[in-house]
Amino acid sequence: MAVVLPVRQGTDEWRAARQHGLGSSDAAVVAGERGSIVALWGEKTGLVPRPEPDTELAERWAWGHRMEPLVADAYTERTERPLRRAARMLRHPEVAFALASLDRVSAVKGERRIVEIKVSELDAKWSDGELPGDVKAQVQHQLWVTGYDVADVAVLTRYWNLRIFTEERDDAYIDDLAYLERDLWGYVERRVPPPVDGSETAQRVLSRLYARANGQMLPPGGDLDLLADEMRQAQIAEKAAGARLSTVKNAIRAVIGDADGFEGPWGRITWKNNRAIDWPAVAAELDPPADLIAEHTSIDWKAVAETLRPRSEVIARHTNPDGPRVLRASFKEESA
Repeated sequence: MAVVLPVRQGTDEWRAARQHGLGSSDAAVVAGERGSIVALWGEKTGLVPRPEPDTELAERWAWGHRMEPLVADAYTERTERPLRRAARMLRHPEVAFALASLDRVSAVKGERRIVEIKVSELDAKWSDGELPGDVKAQVQHQLWVTGYDVADVAVLTRYWNLRIFTEERDDAYIDDLAYLERDLWGYVERRVPPPVDGSETAQRVLSRLYARANGQMLPPGGDLDLLADEMRQAQIAEKAAGARLSTVKNAIRAVIGDADGFEGPWGRITWKNNRAIDWPAVAAELDPPADLIAEHTSIDWKAVAETLRPRSEVIARHTNPDGPRVLRASFKEESA
């Protein structure tokens, strides 16, 4: 059974406690589903502060918190399963760094069931009948910490569509996840960076750690020579791949001609006209006040117009459906 810590969710103490362990949201990074291992390491060591969310993301999180009780009520109404809040942080009984903060748990006597609440604008993320990889990692981490048997994920998607996914405890997955988490936490405790990845986030972390060059050049040899050669070969391959891709794209455009595109069991390729919206004209029709224009010093007319919430018919009046054609490809993943 998990250890209940005297830390209430959402408090400064809770945020400080998260610094000293890996929570369920961190599990998605460790599993390689999103984010950067290097960035997570920098955050947990305290060497690189956790980035503050921008205004749009913070607003989205705030709405998610506001909607959470309503989604929980809708879950209970559909499943006839009462829920209770889980306000305290939990810790694995044997692994001190493994932490979890739950949204809800079943209030049915004797039932060991977690209920995770989500509010999402992305319908497609939840459309294939299985949990997205990052959410699977999150709930399997929670099942590991708590020792529970099953988790439900209740997600309110766009257009008020409530979907409920049931995720059984997967001990083989948990073993792999726990191994990766222990490996990362070893790097945190030693304060040695883990192997880098190619993400922009990792680049920002490394730039933050080593913000100023000292004017010295390292002597050649060993790993440096190997890395230099690998970079050279990668640049050559990237240039060749770019030229090849451009040639293939033009060949596809020539075959498509006047059509919209083509599709097959492998996926779909289209070459369609983008809608070109004349945002200055939209904004002018809405007669924006001068102070709103002043907020957008570069005269971002799209931002000006969207701030005034134009009706769809206003946008339609200033939309050219025959904008530049854009080639798009969507390939299905091959099954193993």
